[in-house]
Amino acid sequence: MDIALRLDAAAGGRLEALKVRSDDPFDRCVRLTSVDQVNEELLEILAKALDQNA
Repeated sequence: MDIALRLDAAAGGRLEALKVRSDDPFDRCVRLTSVDQVNEELLEILAKALDQNA
Protein backbone atom coordinates (compact mmCIF):
# COMPACT_ATOMS: atom_id res chain seq x y z
CA MET A 1 0.00 0.00 0.00
CA ASP A 2 1.25 3.48 -0.82
CA ILE A 3 0.28 6.35 1.44
CA ALA A 4 0.51 9.63 -0.47
CA LEU A 5 1.06 12.69 1.69
CA ARG A 6 1.16 16.45 1.38
CA LEU A 7 4.12 17.04 3.63
CA ASP A 8 6.82 19.68 3.86
CA ALA A 9 9.71 17.35 4.67
CA ALA A 10 12.78 16.12 2.86
CA ALA A 11 12.54 12.72 1.24
CA GLY A 12 14.68 10.07 2.87
CA GLY A 13 14.34 6.84 4.78
CA ARG A 14 10.75 5.67 4.53
CA LEU A 15 9.58 8.99 3.10
CA GLU A 16 9.88 8.98 -0.69
CA ALA A 17 9.44 11.81 -3.18
CA LEU A 18 6.61 11.38 -5.67
CA LYS A 19 6.63 12.61 -9.24
CA VAL A 20 3.53 14.75 -9.39
CA ARG A 21 1.62 16.96 -11.75
CA SER A 22 1.89 20.68 -11.10
CA ASP A 23 -1.62 20.79 -9.57
CA ASP A 24 -1.16 17.72 -7.32
CA PRO A 25 -0.42 18.67 -3.69
CA PHE A 26 0.64 15.13 -2.67
CA ASP A 27 4.40 15.00 -3.14
CA ARG A 28 5.60 12.44 -0.59
CA CYS A 29 4.86 8.76 -0.15
CA VAL A 30 5.35 5.99 2.38
CA ARG A 31 5.19 2.44 1.00
CA LEU A 32 3.92 -0.41 3.16
CA THR A 33 4.39 -4.05 2.22
CA SER A 34 3.19 -5.56 5.48
CA VAL A 35 1.28 -4.64 8.59
CA ASP A 36 4.56 -5.01 10.52
CA GLN A 37 5.73 -1.74 8.96
CA VAL A 38 3.09 0.21 10.86
CA ASN A 39 5.23 1.48 13.71
CA GLU A 40 6.09 4.59 15.69
CA GLU A 41 8.07 6.09 12.81
CA LEU A 42 5.07 5.86 10.48
CA LEU A 43 2.77 7.30 13.12
CA GLU A 44 5.13 10.25 13.56
CA ILE A 45 5.16 10.90 9.80
CA LEU A 46 1.35 10.77 9.69
CA ALA A 47 1.04 13.06 12.71
CA LYS A 48 3.39 15.60 11.11
CA ALA A 49 1.36 15.53 7.88
CA LEU A 50 -1.88 15.97 9.83
CA ASP A 51 -0.43 18.87 11.80
CA GLN A 52 0.77 20.62 8.63
CA ASN A 53 -2.56 20.18 6.85
CA ALA A 54 -5.10 20.71 9.62
